[in-house]
Amino acid sequence: MSAEETAAVRQAADDFYSAPNILFTGDVAPMESVWSHRDDVTYMGPNDPLQACMDHVADNLIHDPRLCRTLPKRMKQCGFEIWRRDAHPYLAEGEAACFLTLISRGADFMANDGLLSPVGAEALKAEARNRVKEGSFFGFISFNSVIARRPS
Repeated sequence: MSAEETAAVRQAADDFYSAPNILFTGDVAPMESVWSHRDDVTYMGPNDPLQACMDHVADNLIHDPRLCRTLPKRMKQCGFEIWRRDAHPYLAEGEAACFLTLISRGADFMANDGLLSPVGAEALKAEARNRVKEGSFFGFISFNSVIARRPS
């Protein structure tokens, strides 16, 4: 790759990674200019603006992020016998209503906390709805369950 091509790639990356910060102020233009709207492209990296919504939902709604990891030990300490422990994956399909609700709440939490404007929150919600409509939305959550009993 030539020096000119390398510089162009670096500039494109810089533009791509700075656009979400500007989006959070309510200006969607930089994001629109760097975001591909082709049917065969979906960005799902750690800097995906929708991931920020999900992270903020977790920060506001999950009171003990280590509960799934520590629940069996806690239950044993309370005298329970663990009969079964399972993981349950939830993958968004179709309308992805559960995830759209979570993203909406996350965007609202971010706006309420002053991390983005109300216009920015609405832009994130619109992006999620657009991805669902185009069939490019990806959402995954894993749940845990424990079946236990306390001996007499």
